[in-house]
Amino acid sequence: MAPVDPFEKAADCERSLHKSQEPERRLVLSKLRDLWIDIGNQRSVMNDEELASDIERLGHIQCELTRFRSN
Repeated sequence: MAPVDPFEKAADCERSLHKSQEPERRLVLSKLRDLWIDIGNQRSVMNDEELASDIERLGHIQCELTRFRSN
């Protein structure tokens, strides 16, 4: 499995944000984008385990929030 690039995930959120007209969804996407950017900025001071854990945790949160918003 290819490693997850936090900045690419942030870019995905940004693209989705621009496509959305729903204010609540836009807010969720902007917060997720900011969190992905934070992880990307901090990865140079994190060990591989910490980085993987944060990426996995935020990925799960994003799945839950976007699934919730699409229902």
